[in-house]
Amino acid sequence: MYISRIKLHNFKRFKSFDKEFNSGLNILVGDNEVGKSTILEAIHLALSGMYRGRYLKNDLTHYIFNREAIDEYFQKLRSGNNPRPPYLSIEIWFNDCPSFVGNTNSESDARKAGLTYSVVLSEDYLHEFDEYVKTGDMRTLPIEYYVVLWQSFRRDPVMSRKIPLKSFFIDGSTSQVNLSGAFITHVLRNILTDSDCVNLSHVHREYQQYIENHPQIKSLNERLNADGIFSEYESVNLSSDYSSSRSWETTLIANVNSIPIHYAGKGCQIGVRTKLSLVKSVDEHKSAVVLIEEPESHLSFSSMNRLISFIQQKKGNRQVFITTHSSFVINKLGLNSLILFSSDSQKSLLGLSTDTFDYFQRLAGYETLRMLLSKRTILVEGDSDELILQKAYFQQFNKLPIEDGIDIQCIRGLSFLRYLELATLMNLNVKVVTDNDGDLEALKEKYINYIAENKKCNIEICFSEQIFTADDFSGEEALGRFNFNTLEPLLLKSNSLALFNRIFSKTCATDKELLKYMHNNKSECALAIFRSPETISIPEYIMKAIEK
Repeated sequence: MYISRIKLHNFKRFKSFDKEFNSGLNILVGDNEVGKSTILEAIHLALSGMYRGRYLKNDLTHYIFNREAIDEYFQKLRSGNNPRPPYLSIEIWFNDCPSFVGNTNSESDARKAGLTYSVVLSEDYLHEFDEYVKTGDMRTLPIEYYVVLWQSFRRDPVMSRKIPLKSFFIDGSTSQVNLSGAFITHVLRNILTDSDCVNLSHVHREYQQYIENHPQIKSLNERLNADGIFSEYESVNLSSDYSSSRSWETTLIANVNSIPIHYAGKGCQIGVRTKLSLVKSVDEHKSAVVLIEEPESHLSFSSMNRLISFIQQKKGNRQVFITTHSSFVINKLGLNSLILFSSDSQKSLLGLSTDTFDYFQRLAGYETLRMLLSKRTILVEGDSDELILQKAYFQQFNKLPIEDGIDIQCIRGLSFLRYLELATLMNLNVKVVTDNDGDLEALKEKYINYIAENKKCNIEICFSEQIFTADDFSGEEALGRFNFNTLEPLLLKSNSLALFNRIFSKTCATDKELLKYMHNNKSECALAIFRSPETISIPEYIMKAIEK
């Protein structure tokens, strides 16, 4: 059993959200404030009733409502209309759960299984709410008139213990004791049998009785009643609480090396809690969804590597949702499980070819997310190209590309085509700056799917249409099998020997003498050009790459 679909209405940043998810691994990536964490919070709230460590029904707040929806409601009220009061709902659709099948969902589809967690205006307070609205002074939603409705698609009321899919939320940003205890309780409910729970209840009761009968407690109770302070009562004494049948759950905590987990380092907490959530259930019919918020937080690279390997090995048939800003995480766990969140959409890489998927897994350390999260990306072949592009952009716009959300990435001999496959699937805005190496036909054949009649509007291949030979440059120096169709010769053709002699503090007499120096000192020359106050004439194909 797993979550097949999630629909949100007016929950936090989502006025509306509808997305299908993988039965196994789901990796949520995107810029800050696009809703990745909100999805995890929505799942956990709908399955456990808990929001940030507390039961929401006992601590309602208007801050969980979509701000835009509330503002629209107030605007309609001020315009003299009578709009429906705002409400929020979280719909969790299951792939298979007969006891939760019904038509109480937003699509009235009686064939589907799932549940809805809603916060709505209470019918008991309709009159009071209407009177409050008439005052005309509403600035915030009067949440005191709202209630939580938690029901299956079959319209049956539900609570967390009735939901066959349990949720485990690992969030490295919190370490409070109550969150730790609540998490341990969820784990215990997953791995313990009913017989285990009964036995633990007996053990806990014996422990309570031992405390009550301890001589120190008896002595203290005698002192409490010695002076007749409580004579109007039969007795007042200290005792253990037997009222809760599951009170043992609040007593047990997890220790790591004899230290309570909530006092351990956050990296340790993340690792232990993640592994506990993936412990195999004793009851094979129990299902669980594991929600992990940025597992790379507080972890060293080696610890991160071990944790990712553990998740890969142990997740089994559990459904896992992970939010991350780590390229290592997405490359290692698999780009085909990735869902890219933007301010207005969510895209997946389910169409990624097997070869490209394997390629990025082997390059787990490469910063794939840089391209996925940039407003626009320019891919270049080496450090020199990157510096010259930075120079060109600064000359043209008096600022660096990154200030406009444009990321220049150096591929360094890796496969441009793999990255363009990603860009095509995700509809990313990407330009490639490449040498023609003196063979235009070979270059055009390589990028046949991205140029001429096959050109995609969001991808552009930038290269020089000119072919240069040794005869196009002055000097008699023997340069061997020198490639006259790379960045350095094209820069020289666009500028003068005297200019580069000044920039490099050289006295080269011929073009070929300078080209030999530039070839042997590529990065140093590019850095000198970048830092120079001189204005450089930039080759046309590079200017094409920086066009807005």
